[in-house]
Amino acid sequence: MEMTTKKPIVYLACVNSSRKGKRLNYLFEERQRISKILSFKSTNPLFEVVHKDPVVNTYFFPDFIGKKYYQERVKVLHFSGHAESEHLRIEAGKSEWHIHINELSRVIDLLPNLELVYLNGCATPRLLDMLARRDIPAVMISETQKRDRRSQKLAKTFYKALAKGASIQQALARVQKRYPRFGAYRLKYDFYQDQFKWPFDINTIESGKLPWGLYFLEDHESNLYKPLSMSREEKDKLSMYEGMLKRKRKEPSKSNFFTAAAAAIAVLLGIGLSMYVGSIPIEGLKALLAF
Repeated sequence: MEMTTKKPIVYLACVNSSRKGKRLNYLFEERQRISKILSFKSTNPLFEVVHKDPVVNTYFFPDFIGKKYYQERVKVLHFSGHAESEHLRIEAGKSEWHIHINELSRVIDLLPNLELVYLNGCATPRLLDMLARRDIPAVMISETQKRDRRSQKLAKTFYKALAKGASIQQALARVQKRYPRFGAYRLKYDFYQDQFKWPFDINTIESGKLPWGLYFLEDHESNLYKPLSMSREEKDKLSMYEGMLKRKRKEPSKSNFFTAAAAAIAVLLGIGLSMYVGSIPIEGLKALLAF
């Protein structure tokens, strides 16, 4: 089956969705709200939102990832809820699926076009480090250990922008306009020490204390400015076009450089000849120097 015509997928997963057998209703409401935002009043939405198996109508995160015809289409993973140490409890079927961060790492490795992981309430330093090592371009964090209206409004603002074709950077700008203290953190990888340079000491950060913001890898920063709904092929073509434009802009400067170099050589030759034969008048030398 040809999948290039299929829409990119936003997968919405609830983490730790029930306590003592009871569902956390506000997580369910949040998921429903985001789903409506991404398809609101649109006969042809940019994204396909997935959280249930359309056949048996149950939550199926592990089975969903295992379906190869979905894997290349997943652009966004949105996790909402609370993490338990190094484990996540994700809705799956009629129960919950316990997954260790290392296992989640292997799952994420199956998604070659994943560009954004949104962690609403379940971010931990260990999870953030794993996502960075898996080369995920951007991770959105609104970390809280309780129901927080700000995080819901923040997600609503962010996804409304994406639904209209905005890039991650444009969606971030809209969030920061409403919440000026929402951060943007560039992560740089230190090859020799095999670690990322964080904007804070990540070893001292506790779960629930991570600064809210967009964490992005320096090597992928340019992708933040391209619409998230674009395919990889479209982005590659755009990058190639941008590269051609940059080279084109440099050509005049090269031309100016060679013109200046030729003028300098002419001046030096003129000075040398005048010293040798004394035949260049002062006015002529001034004209050369002014060239």
